[in-house]
Amino acid sequence: MWQVLASSIMIATAAAAAPPAPQQHKPPNWRCFVRDAMVFYDRVHVRCYNKTAEGVTFFAVDTSQPIAVSLITKALSAMQQGKPVKIAYAPDGDLNPPGCRKTDCRRLLDITF
Repeated sequence: MWQVLASSIMIATAAAAAPPAPQQHKPPNWRCFVRDAMVFYDRVHVRCYNKTAEGVTFFAVDTSQPIAVSLITKALSAMQQGKPVKIAYAPDGDLNPPGCRKTDCRRLLDITF
């Protein structure tokens, strides 16, 4: 009996001494009804008919990013089929690619169709 109690105390002590697990922060997501998709020399962006709570309608990436082709492909497919896309984006406007205004644009992290 005392062995079970000792084991319980040791487990509780080890759990209390363990560092807390790091918090996993998920980027915000937006269900975007695509209005248009554009390719520029420095960025690729998608514009949504619907705005986020912060007033964001544009989501962009640098043209050098591998996701740029996927962004255009998925946005155009969504437009043709009349379906929304799910966009994960960076909430901070300071992370925006060139030409992406802080007031109504955010860096796109992922797009799913």
